[in-house]
Amino acid sequence: MNASSADARPEPDETPWQLGRASVQRIAALAVLAFRSALRSRLLLCMAAMILLVTFGLPATVAGDGTLAGTVRVLLSYTLGLSATLLSVAMLWSSCASIATEIEQGQLRLLRVGPVRALELWLGKWLGLLALSGLLLTIAGAGTYAMLHVTLRRTAAAPAERQALVEQVLVGQRALAPRPDDVTDECERRLEQYAAQGWNPEVVSRRKMLVLLRQRVLAERATVAPGQTRRWIIDMPRALPASPVIALRIRLAPTWGAARPLTGHWHVGPDGHPGTGWNIPAPNVDHGLSHVAIPASWVRPGEPFSVAYVNGPAETAGAVAFDLDRSVELLIRESAFGPNLMRALLVLWCQIGLLCALGLAASTCFSFPVAAFFASAVVLLALTGHYFTSSEATDIMTMSTQQISRPSHLQTISEAVLRGLESMAAPVVGRSPLAALSDGILISWGRAARDVAVLLGLYGGTLAAASAWLLHRRELAAGSR
Repeated sequence: MNASSADARPEPDETPWQLGRASVQRIAALAVLAFRSALRSRLLLCMAAMILLVTFGLPATVAGDGTLAGTVRVLLSYTLGLSATLLSVAMLWSSCASIATEIEQGQLRLLRVGPVRALELWLGKWLGLLALSGLLLTIAGAGTYAMLHVTLRRTAAAPAERQALVEQVLVGQRALAPRPDDVTDECERRLEQYAAQGWNPEVVSRRKMLVLLRQRVLAERATVAPGQTRRWIIDMPRALPASPVIALRIRLAPTWGAARPLTGHWHVGPDGHPGTGWNIPAPNVDHGLSHVAIPASWVRPGEPFSVAYVNGPAETAGAVAFDLDRSVELLIRESAFGPNLMRALLVLWCQIGLLCALGLAASTCFSFPVAAFFASAVVLLALTGHYFTSSEATDIMTMSTQQISRPSHLQTISEAVLRGLESMAAPVVGRSPLAALSDGILISWGRAARDVAVLLGLYGGTLAAASAWLLHRRELAAGSR
């Protein structure tokens, strides 16, 4: 039977509404079949058992930093993170086998005798895997939430430590980052110095050199010498919650150490109002982090907020190195922990759904072993590609102009491919929802909706359309033999 007869066309008197409803019914039936197939293969039971083992067993073997907040961060990051990783691997493996094995065993041709289009078949498989991953992710989230309450009951901690946990971790806070530093002029000046030393733009492009110089200048500005001041400007939103709870989070460089004190002080207040501001003694630093409560009366909605660190004199103070990416943040409480956990799980579900779509696309094109290898390689390159480009950038900055050689065509093509994968994977491998959850950072409904639209709608829809076309072409080729 060829593909034209397999794709039976509906009767001409059927209305578009009837056609759409029949298509949805076929997709739903295929999704149920895919879900039942996972049940028959015991994938659901095995994954549920592994997730529960990780949820209740890992916290007993992994120690935090000795504080209650550290214990909770380990529970949220490592427990949920390992559960999500295991689930991602299992779903990617299952999706790679979903269509490829049916093609190899001849089952797909039997299914396609009816009026089932290639796109309907692909969407049905995908929705079944999405339902399975959603159920397993719900089990992981519920187990983590229950383990969190057990940990809080069994752990003896001072009231101040429990209060800090509630205010800093078990909460959803909007993080306001400072304005980025404008280092364009400084980078251009240094680029002229490199040109005078023999820099060749045909070997290292101007764009790459400016990116590298920007990283170096920002690293230098992140260090505050004794007697110097580092200032940040944070743009406040026009609307704030009623009776807002605001805090300033300071993050030092990882090399700072666990318990080194700060000897300077902070000066905060509305920007552009001379004489208006408040001095705050530098608080204690706990493992590179420090929090300062900011009264709501100190901020003005819609106006810039100034944060400055004034380092002490050389006799009593040393240089202070702040974190490059998140040196200071102004945190505004907007959500409780429970809803924030739900949104984090929703974002994770979208990411796992995209992996399922990638596996199904590979399964449409290749046999099962090749599809699994191809999908795994794409994921690995997307997650680690920026490490190769950044290490190459570091090598260029540490070598002299005489040591830098012209890149080969293979290096140029490889770098372009890695950068393309990195840009495509940026919505997926951006800031992890689990990192935000364990930091007490708000995962807004806007971000969750954006991930649903981009990861499932745009990326998943593109893979679905391409896979359906390829599957239809494979049927035409098989039918012509």
